[in-house]
Amino acid sequence: MKKNLWIVGGGSAIGNRLTEKLSAQYQIISLHRRAECMTAVADEIHEAIDLADPNKLLDPITRLSQLYPPSGIIFGQRYRPLVEFADHFSLALKTEVQSSAKIVEILQQLEIEQLSSVVFLTSVNHRLINKQLPLWYHLTKSAQVSLVKYLSVAKESQKYNVNAIELGSFLKYPLSEYSEREQHWFRTLKEHNPMNQLINLDQLADFAAFLISDAASVINGQIMSLDGGISNIFQETLIG
Repeated sequence: MKKNLWIVGGGSAIGNRLTEKLSAQYQIISLHRRAECMTAVADEIHEAIDLADPNKLLDPITRLSQLYPPSGIIFGQRYRPLVEFADHFSLALKTEVQSSAKIVEILQQLEIEQLSSVVFLTSVNHRLINKQLPLWYHLTKSAQVSLVKYLSVAKESQKYNVNAIELGSFLKYPLSEYSEREQHWFRTLKEHNPMNQLINLDQLADFAAFLISDAASVINGQIMSLDGGISNIFQETLIG
């Protein structure tokens, strides 16, 4: 019997690719707000959940943990502003940080013995500033990283590990599907990348699969870059 893997925020392009890649190994439980209108890409189960209101998570998470106790969780949800004027930081914090903390807290209280690994998908912008992105975006990513480090040591007697994958610019779609300006940006990134390649969704899925596997059981509290090393050379390159 397959183990259950929860993908929180599984309705996105990233969530769909993770599902496609990991469904052979796991029964995927995809938790996101658009569950009712989703068509399965594999043999996954879609469950509607409102991540913008952490106070309403107790009942649905308790029910789901009884039906599909998770062996692993991938938190990949993203806050997407729907209106121009809103408290974006507060909403992003609830969606990407507080909801994740609440889900883990509930599972701890339920003492889900099957849970062995928790993985967060975050961004290099918790440590690298992009002036084209708003302040609330950077603050939210920093809060995510702090949550990962906190959860990795505040587990009491439970034995699951907690890690994060920090993403830079990567290909969600084939390069040809991007605008000419975006293609130029990605080609520039590839030229500067020490590995001379662009990170894609398949590589992200493979890395996430490793982190939720038994092979990564001793890795805990780590924030790992999936960018080919490019974030290590930008400063020196600009100065040079």
